Amino acid sequence: MEGDVILAGASVRSLAESAIRSGLRPICVDMFGDADLQLALNEIQLTSQSLHLIQRFTDVPNALKNVSTDIPLIPVGGLENDQTTIQQLRKQRSVWLADDRTLDALQNPDQLFGTLQQQGCSVPRWQTGTAADNSVRWLKKKLRSAGGTGVTFHTSHTSHDLLKGGWNEGSSADSQKFHLQEFIDGVPLSATFLSGPSVPQLSHQVRLLGCALQLSGCGELYAPGFQFCGNAGPVVVPTALQTQLQLMAQTIVDHWPIIGVFGIDVIVRNGVAFLLEVNARPTASHELHERDAPASGHVKLHCDAWRSKGDDEMAREFQDRRRSKDIPASEIRARLVIYADRNLRLSQDQQRQLLCHCRPIRLTTESRPDVWLADIPSANTLIPRQTPFCSVYLPLPEHADKRLSDSGRQVLKMLPVSITNGLTHLFRRIQCSLHHLELH
Repeated sequence: MEGDVILAGASVRSLAESAIRSGLRPICVDMFGDADLQLALNEIQLTSQSLHLIQRFTDVPNALKNVSTDIPLIPVGGLENDQTTIQQLRKQRSVWLADDRTLDALQNPDQLFGTLQQQGCSVPRWQTGTAADNSVRWLKKKLRSAGGTGVTFHTSHTSHDLLKGGWNEGSSADSQKFHLQEFIDGVPLSATFLSGPSVPQLSHQVRLLGCALQLSGCGELYAPGFQFCGNAGPVVVPTALQTQLQLMAQTIVDHWPIIGVFGIDVIVRNGVAFLLEVNARPTASHELHERDAPASGHVKLHCDAWRSKGDDEMAREFQDRRRSKDIPASEIRARLVIYADRNLRLSQDQQRQLLCHCRPIRLTTESRPDVWLADIPSANTLIPRQTPFCSVYLPLPEHADKRLSDSGRQVLKMLPVSITNGLTHLFRRIQCSLHHLELH
């Protein structure tokens, strides 16, 4: 069998599992080559190599040179920000991602924030081509980044030159350009949407797939700075807040052609959502919204949207399916990304022990665990300090042993004591965030 779709990015394990559960056969290009990803791909037994390891995004086109050009590619996990690599891939095969002009606009705060502000959406203050106002607490953010990489508090503008097009630190490369964005203290939230093709007599609408709390820089998980370290959801937000999110998403697709699954990140303060950024591809929170239902897999939804592009009959069918009501979520679940507190290497035996606590790819009623591990590193591979080590999934609201099965408690015993000791404090913070949303 040949593959149906290529998933390429820094880490594709969760999206690959979603695709497999939906009946797809993904070919994966990945920087980590997690052991559980390799096990999942072994189940579909592709005739061509199903996993290609890379060290940097610029390696992706060469890694796929022998893969059929008929197989489309979905960039995920930061790859969409590497403009040069995306352009090379577009020459090689279909890339199911917004066009270059749209990506440029979504990464340009003058265009993105300016457009949303004109339509009545709330955005943080920002600075690109003028001197910074020192009365504002600023974040310095790369124009092209993902997962909180390169985000820091701005302390001084005297050692930098603020140039047209971005705050530039000695290089004209996009990866070195920055802008300043107002720091807003509030509840970080992500919202995932599905946008379908627009055809005559059909309006171009977007459907909210779900919301989730965003976690970043959590000391309990050894995550540095503003680095993404997980999420919790699905979160049911108040109607007034959902209206704001819907307006943001509708404004985005009205101005820029985005097809398929995409996400927006916001910060909520006193019931007002301020848009922070747009992720024009399937996002990391997808597992929290899929609820083990293959038909709702976000990779499949993204593929269906792109395959129906330009076909009126298929587009109408897609719009009908998109208007169907979601199945209510049964519980809120947390996915926590644990970072290494020092340089680590797993032995073969340690890897096998961790793999025993991963969730089966083919779920049955008996095989639905309440706690499981994922993103297990390959044995004997160096995991540098302050980089992701593995993920743990567990139910909310507050962790208590009596709420977990015996197997769930065994999984938590696999984690360092310092991590498990910090979970109660972390979950209290999550509960406070949920309560804050409910108040407004």
